Amino acid sequence: MSTAIITGIGSGIGRAVAIELSARQYYEKYALLGRNSEAIHYTMAEMRKNGAENISFYHADLSKPESLPDIIRRIEISEGGIKALYNIAGYTDPQSIFATTLESFELTYRVNVF
Repeated sequence: MSTAIITGIGSGIGRAVAIELSARQYYEKYALLGRNSEAIHYTMAEMRKNGAENISFYHADLSKPESLPDIIRRIEISEGGIKALYNIAGYTDPQSIFATTLESFELTYRVNVF
């Protein structure tokens, strides 16, 4: 089975990509990673309208990368392999560089880069 992992599917570009992929039926299965269950379930409902039937949701906080290897292993085992990764999740706290805290700067890099 061809499974695509998609992050950032709660809103914006990630949601649009997930819905478009399901409309084009690029993959047989989708593993969606994120934190906002309500928003993700909305995306899943929109994908199902396009005929996607095999959609799984894995709760994941991408600011904590240490939890991701276990989630990826679970997806690989339960979904029958991984064909593609769409890492669309992103974080930003738009402020002046003088107002940005070190914590916010580190969080931006943890989610967007690492």
